[in-house]
Amino acid sequence: MWITPAAQVSVLVLVFFGWIITNWQNNRRETRKEGRSACDAIKKYILEITVKGKKYYLERDGEISFEIKSELELLEIELGRIPFFGVGQNSTLMKCFISFSDALTDEDFEQKDAPKLASTDPKIQRIMRKRNSLLREVERQFKLQFL
Repeated sequence: MWITPAAQVSVLVLVFFGWIITNWQNNRRETRKEGRSACDAIKKYILEITVKGKKYYLERDGEISFEIKSELELLEIELGRIPFFGVGQNSTLMKCFISFSDALTDEDFEQKDAPKLASTDPKIQRIMRKRNSLLREVERQFKLQFL
């Protein structure tokens, strides 16, 4: 039995559109994986900075203060590298980052005569709250984009 030319063309068209749909789904899945990986790396970085910030206020180690400022700048760069997050001066993500950064480097940051703090001090608790807000916002932005 011979297939008519119209049937051959329709098969080719179906194969072509099937390939387009499959390619689109694969690209979307890979973009989601890359986004998840970037979010996880950013969240890990936020947690590392928080540990250093807490250690700084508990011990008042001057060497750590430089590391904190440097790593906050690197975190801002990492947040800006993720195109789908819409990082801008008015974005919620950027506002959360600025609040977190301000909590870590507030008025007595790098003052030599500042006292060591207890782990229950309101300043430490504020840092933790701002960290949690930033972590939630990173996840929220990921969900908005992919879920």
